[in-house]
Amino acid sequence: MTKKKRDNIETNAPKQEELNVQTYDPFHDDQETYPGDSVDEHKRIESANKTLGADEIKQQNQNL
Repeated sequence: MTKKKRDNIETNAPKQEELNVQTYDPFHDDQETYPGDSVDEHKRIESANKTLGADEIKQQNQNL
């Protein structure tokens, strides 16, 4: 690919390089949720449901 053809390619990328840094400070950050929080919460709920389900089945077996 020649340089002339490469310059004609349309793109949304900035012409000058940029560097962005995002930091996380648990004591001074106002963001309420973070990426992955809903997945973690879902896993905790599934675990609780398994425990409650096992206890319910145990109780039903004892009532027989």
